[in-house]
Amino acid sequence: MAANRRVHSRFLRLRFDVDEGFGDVLDWLGGGRGGFAPPVDVFHDEQQQRVVVVAELAGVDPRAVSVVVHGRRLVISGERPLVETPGAHLSYQQVEIERGRFRRLIELGADVEARGARAAYVDGMLRIELPLRDRSAAKDRKRVAIKPAGRDGGERA
Repeated sequence: MAANRRVHSRFLRLRFDVDEGFGDVLDWLGGGRGGFAPPVDVFHDEQQQRVVVVAELAGVDPRAVSVVVHGRRLVISGERPLVETPGAHLSYQQVEIERGRFRRLIELGADVEARGARAAYVDGMLRIELPLRDRSAAKDRKRVAIKPAGRDGGERA
């Protein structure tokens, strides 16, 4: 199980790197996604049976952040405002902090219980905890009966 998660994690990282690389090229060409994608850490806590996502959102008002869980996907979106408006009296020497709208889609790599999700914002870091779905839950399983077919492929009477 742990080996599968490592392989899956490596695959997701490669996918992210490719998406980010092509996203940057598309931005340069004027057809990109716009905004930026804040950095995140994602880890599975086997002892607590949860997935934890930590997003770096310094300078973002947590009331302006949206967190949505849909299946195995987590979407974090919002906006980091421009602190100083450039004008006649300001000229930037260096600009490295990304500003504006952001959206980050995270593939969780595990089934989670969206209703049990919790989030906290402390010192510019958004921490989201998602409990893993109980795999033995009967409500998620259904046995499907297979009916034998007749020679022509139709159901037998």
